[in-house]
Amino acid sequence: MDDLLRFSHDYHDKFEPNAYLSNYYNGTGDQVDLSRPAIYDLISAAPYAEEIIFAEYTEKNRQAVEAWQHKSPDSHDWLPYFKFVVQRLEGKESEDVFIREAELRKKISHILPCDIGWEDPVRWPTAWDSQQGSFDVVTTSLCLEVAVKSEQEYSNAIAKMRKYLKPGGYLAMHSALGENFYTSGKEKFHFFQVSQKLLQEILHKEGFGEVYMTSQADPTSEEPGGELYFVSAKVQ
Repeated sequence: MDDLLRFSHDYHDKFEPNAYLSNYYNGTGDQVDLSRPAIYDLISAAPYAEEIIFAEYTEKNRQAVEAWQHKSPDSHDWLPYFKFVVQRLEGKESEDVFIREAELRKKISHILPCDIGWEDPVRWPTAWDSQQGSFDVVTTSLCLEVAVKSEQEYSNAIAKMRKYLKPGGYLAMHSALGENFYTSGKEKFHFFQVSQKLLQEILHKEGFGEVYMTSQADPTSEEPGGELYFVSAKVQ
């Protein structure tokens, strides 16, 4: 690995989903999700959502999700995560794990390109009308911080996601605090450093109330004191 720091425009050529998934995930209403090629944060959502739209920046990452959805033998194995959520967290039986897998595969109705830099971050099918105000929940996981370089860009990104939500809808976010970069394979990628205070200030400024936030130590952090955060925020 060299010291060259990669940015969002490098993801199409330099980000390898298999290396990322092997490194970080090799163990244990309607909704739109803006994430990396990971589906673990949708396991709990599947029973509650009528439809899930998965939006992802790079074609390789979209292909990785499609491979799992279509049961490709080369796709990433998410079964340990389904077992953990369904059996350990929800206390259900082993057969419910496979029911949940099938349910999530069925409820992901579209896998679409997205770029938070676009005025409308998701490239919707051409026959669709504007999707502003259409969703009960918008989720994003470990994505915004790699796409932005400033507080203003971060605030703009959250404002764009808010526009997709119905009145009273929820934004659910999961990412890292106190990080400047992360590695995937041989590459080192930029990560905009966010604090809990900054995140809460921006959420309130962009019209979210009832902000619930929790954090814990990040076992994959490459910097001292790195934390993972989980936040849900309701549109006022």
